[in-house]
Amino acid sequence: MTAPLDFPSDWRFMHCPNPGQTVDWDGMQAYNWVRTLKGVPQSPIHHAEGDVWIHTKMVLDELCRLPAWAKLPEAERHLLFAATAMHDIAKPACTQVENDGSITSPRHAIVGRSMSRRLLYQGAHGCTPFESREIIVQLVRFHGLPLWFLEKTNPQMAVLQAAELVPMPLLAMLAEADVRGRICADQRELLDKVELFREYCQEQGVWDGPYAFPSAAARHTYFRNPTSGPDYDPFENSKREVTMLCGLPGSGKDTWIKSNGQGKEVLSLDAIRIELGLKPGENPGGLIQTARERAKAFLRKDTPFIFNATNIIPDIRKIWLDLFEEYKARVQLVYIEVPYARMLKQNANRAAAVPQAAIEKMLQKWDVPGPWEAHTVDYFV
Repeated sequence: MTAPLDFPSDWRFMHCPNPGQTVDWDGMQAYNWVRTLKGVPQSPIHHAEGDVWIHTKMVLDELCRLPAWAKLPEAERHLLFAATAMHDIAKPACTQVENDGSITSPRHAIVGRSMSRRLLYQGAHGCTPFESREIIVQLVRFHGLPLWFLEKTNPQMAVLQAAELVPMPLLAMLAEADVRGRICADQRELLDKVELFREYCQEQGVWDGPYAFPSAAARHTYFRNPTSGPDYDPFENSKREVTMLCGLPGSGKDTWIKSNGQGKEVLSLDAIRIELGLKPGENPGGLIQTARERAKAFLRKDTPFIFNATNIIPDIRKIWLDLFEEYKARVQLVYIEVPYARMLKQNANRAAAVPQAAIEKMLQKWDVPGPWEAHTVDYFV
C-alpha cells in the first residue's frame, strides 16, 4: 500500500502552501467539514488552546514550520497537509461530555478515516488517486499512534501494521505537529514520545518502508498470530484455493471474473439472492447460510472457487476469511475500485441495481482491505 505515489499534476490538496508561505485560512473555510470544527469543545487539560478549529489551525501552522516538512517532495507535502487538516475531522461527530464533566472524543481516529475516505472518493477535493487517498486516510487513522504505541497490547504488531499503510516519517511529523499545535502541561513529554516512536520504528526496520517479511504468507501469518514472530516463514501446501472479491456495487467484479476467472467455480451472493427471490440489499440469514454451505462444499472437495460479494465491511470480511482459514485454504483477496461517478453509473446499469440509499450506507462502513488480511492481496483500481 505504500508503493511509489501516483500523483498526477491535476490533483493538489487545495490551499496547501509552499514552504515559507502561510496557510490560506479564508480559503480553507470554504469546506463545510472545516467549518464544522468551530465550536467543538476539547478537554481544557489536553487542549487549553480552545476548540477543534483553533487546534487544527495551530497544528497546520506548526506543520508548515517544520524543516522536515519543507524538505519533503511536493507530493508528500500535499499528502501530509491534507491528513493534518483532516486528522480531527470526526471530532464534531464523536465528542461527548462525560458525567464528570470531562470532554472526550472516543474512536474519532477510526471514524475520521471513514469520513476522510468518503470525502476524497466522492470528489470533495477533486479526483484523488487511490494510493494518495489511502495514505491520507490512514494517516488520519493512526495519527495518535506515535503517542500511545507503547500502551498497545503488542506495540511491535501495532507499528508493523501501520507501516504497511503509511510512511512512518510522515506519521511522526503529523504527530509532532499535533503536539506542538496545542497548549498542555505535558507537551515536552509528548514530544519525547514522538521521538521515541521514531527510534522504535528504526529499530523495527519500518522507518524507510514496510517490514521486510520473508514472504506474503509470513506477513499474513504474523498478523493473524503475532506470537510466531515476523520472521517466521510458514510452509504452504494447501490444495484449497479461494479467490475472494471485494468492492462496492458496480465496481466491476463480474467483469474481473470474465477476464481473470480462468474457468473457476463462482459463488455469488447476488446469484443466490436472485435464486431465493430477495431484493438487492436484503440480507436475511438464509442468504448467508446458503452461501456458507456452498462454500464448505467447495472447500471439502478441494474445488478452487471465486467468492463474489461486496466484502467491504471488515467484520463481515473477517467472518468469511476465518471460514476459509478453518479449511486451510490459501486465499487471494482481490480489491476492485472505480471512480465514484463510474461506480454509480455501472451499478445503475446492472440488472439488479443496488438502491442509492443502500450504497450510501455501505460507504459509511466501507474499508479497503489491508495487505495482511489474506495470503495475497491484490488491488485493481
